[in-house]
Amino acid sequence: MACALILTLSISCKNASEEKKAQEANKQEKVKAESGKMGSKRVKSKDVYHGEFIFTDTAAVLKGDSFIYGVKLDSLSRDLGEKIQPMMENQYQMVPVVVKGDLKKNQNEGWDEILTIKKVLAVEKPKDDESIKITSKKDKNQ
Repeated sequence: MACALILTLSISCKNASEEKKAQEANKQEKVKAESGKMGSKRVKSKDVYHGEFIFTDTAAVLKGDSFIYGVKLDSLSRDLGEKIQPMMENQYQMVPVVVKGDLKKNQNEGWDEILTIKKVLAVEKPKDDESIKITSKKDKNQ
């Protein structure tokens, strides 16, 4: 009887663990699916922002379909700036990202609102946009 009880408990614990992993995987898939939509979305009082990110020594910006925010220069934004660097073809290329953060009114001069990144959820490879590539006639003839 005791063996049957232990066996039942271990199976139910294992099933609960697998169910929790499946829920976490579904949550991550939803974030990945949403990352294609550039905009901002509120999820259970935590802000999730989808947009294109650019980082320089003096500024960081997140631009979505309906917003453009200055990003607070801190360790998380600097880490994200380093992470996107290898994906950029030039210093002005913006990289699609999904981040959680806090948006607050800017008390200083500059941006109306400042986004403080709390967590990086996803970083995507930038899409190759032929419309902005500049080539010379010499390049086209080769």
